[in-house]
Amino acid sequence: MARFPDHFAVLAERRPALKFLIPILSVVEKAAQEGMTEAGETILARSNDRAPVDSGDLRAAGFVDTADLAVKVGYEPTGGYPYFRRQHEDLDYQHDTGEAKFLEKAEAETRDEVPAIIARHIKGALGG
Repeated sequence: MARFPDHFAVLAERRPALKFLIPILSVVEKAAQEGMTEAGETILARSNDRAPVDSGDLRAAGFVDTADLAVKVGYEPTGGYPYFRRQHEDLDYQHDTGEAKFLEKAEAETRDEVPAIIARHIKGALGG
């Protein structure tokens, strides 16, 4: 179950009538995290569709990390070398498959979908 922020626990201790909010916040927060994870996976899938392919290592290095109410989508550099960054940022590279700015373009392409994905999870958790 997702953790609720400490300030809600303190508030509930000071005002016992607000204790009913804690389980609701936990359910909503968990649903929001699940929605953010799905949204991150959607962005990563679109990014992988655009990412350059040589050995496939770059696409395999993609990750989605959801913590609290934040999601991080990216690629772990392999061998300690910032391979991803060069492939992503260098507009002079010519790729047979894929393109530069693949993660940035995927994020922009899915920007309108992300709130709907998160909202769907929250609505589902609240029975709607």
